[in-house]
Amino acid sequence: MSIDPSSIPSANFVPAAPVIRPSQELIKQVLTELEVNHFVDEEGDIGAPWEGFRIYFMLKGEKSEIYTIRMFLDREFDVTDKPRVLEILDDWHRQYFWPKAYTHVHDDGRLRIIAESQLDLEPGINRELFVFTTRAWISTCISFNQWLNAQLPPAETPEA
Repeated sequence: MSIDPSSIPSANFVPAAPVIRPSQELIKQVLTELEVNHFVDEEGDIGAPWEGFRIYFMLKGEKSEIYTIRMFLDREFDVTDKPRVLEILDDWHRQYFWPKAYTHVHDDGRLRIIAESQLDLEPGINRELFVFTTRAWISTCISFNQWLNAQLPPAETPEA
């Protein structure tokens, strides 16, 4: 049985005033306020490095209305480790709401883990909520990295 699309309530949501539209400049301002070192890459995406991972802050969608953060872990895994990695990521998803984490096999054949969160900001957003959301997403990415390292401890690297 499918739902008649006309029966779905229309979105009448209006965020608390003052309503702002997110932009690349706003993201940079917020990261500066949060004292997060950041850069703009060659594709124009805003990134922030941490030890062991980096987070990109992007606006996606036809109207740049989807605020997206995407975390790329520096660690790589052998593709044969994928079943174990997926089992661990399933544990994360059972315990926590976000970020959503998944695997990606890179062109070089190595398995990588990516985590992301998204928020539809088509109606706009209150600036304080935008700052709060950005801070919360950064915090959960840090927590995810720590949790993952506890589940899959990184290999010891020999001292140079």
